[in-house]
Amino acid sequence: MQGVDLQASGEAILKAMRRANPKAVWVAQAWQACPHQKMIETLPKGSLLILDLFAENLPQWGDPASPWCRKQGFMGHDWTYCMLLNYGGNVGLHGAMQQVVDGYFKARQSEFATSMRGIGMTPEGIENNPVMYELLTELPWHNEPFKVEEWLKEYVTSRYGDYNPTLYEAWLKLAHSIYAAPFGSYQQGTHESIFCARPSDKAYQVSSWSCMQDYYDPQEVIQAAEQFASVRKSFEGRTNYDYDLVDITRQATAERGRLVYKVMQAALAAGEKPLFAQAGERFMQLLMQQDSLLATRPEFRLDTWVNRAEAIGSTPEEKAHYRFNAKVQITTWGNRLAAEDGGLRDYAHKEWSGLLSQLYAKRWRTYIDQKLRYWDAPSAPSIDWFALDEQWLRLN
Repeated sequence: MQGVDLQASGEAILKAMRRANPKAVWVAQAWQACPHQKMIETLPKGSLLILDLFAENLPQWGDPASPWCRKQGFMGHDWTYCMLLNYGGNVGLHGAMQQVVDGYFKARQSEFATSMRGIGMTPEGIENNPVMYELLTELPWHNEPFKVEEWLKEYVTSRYGDYNPTLYEAWLKLAHSIYAAPFGSYQQGTHESIFCARPSDKAYQVSSWSCMQDYYDPQEVIQAAEQFASVRKSFEGRTNYDYDLVDITRQATAERGRLVYKVMQAALAAGEKPLFAQAGERFMQLLMQQDSLLATRPEFRLDTWVNRAEAIGSTPEEKAHYRFNAKVQITTWGNRLAAEDGGLRDYAHKEWSGLLSQLYAKRWRTYIDQKLRYWDAPSAPSIDWFALDEQWLRLN
């Protein structure tokens, strides 16, 4: 940081904290170069607690295999092994099950373990992937590393009330595919749903900075969803099962949508208008099917989100203000400058019922219809996607 005396800054910050509370402990996030070594190296031990923010994937505590490794760790300061997992509160199955276990024990058995003070959860949105939080918070109760395959047997029993081999096999498929994100990846959370993406001929990710990559076979997820559904008669009505069935089926439907979108891309490349039209209709069917599925659970509904925001207001004007801002957060994030130039659009997007049918479906229908209308034309008018999003924000 050019022009900043980092050592003096760190000492001044701690001094100010200690004036207010002589026992104050500075809690700092370890993210990229922060906290800078010069800022913390002269601070007394016990005055600082560092959260190794993304330790399950890009640890900084001293793991030499990590691209973000600090060779001296946190210089003897207290720290916690944290799991970030989720950026923007996006919906989607995601995690690195075995890596979370192995990474935790690698840290615990390292030379830096003497200042390790436990575990932490640092997600930007926590209401997703309950299996990962269950796994992480159980780690301190284990003295030795273990295999996720063994752990999942007990997880199935505790989560659903009874052990079932079909559910166990489904979880194994998920653990070896979508829940096996590669170590050292810069991917920011879930493999985003194509339904939520801004349409284009080469749509892939949703948010600007997702850095997502294809690290698993989507058929594994689809098969796991089929296995979950096959035991519905035995487990329906059990809240955890009902939630997981919807969530895993949602992921499978998103995977099918991405596969169909690839057919749309191939049809465009081959100049096959009838195939594009057919694939486009199938894509829209899947998108609306997703909306109907997610409407069955309050956790996956737009109205749950906006109604909670609206309830904070005490006047009609306040209620409208909070409702509008709740919708902004999950779409444009702000005005055109923030959304487009700042790259913040869809950062906190959600694959939710209501949002799919009201906004995402309109985006994709606009794109598909325009492609078909201008199929043989040398060019087509550009679509102002921000204007389309903003129009939805102003409704209701």
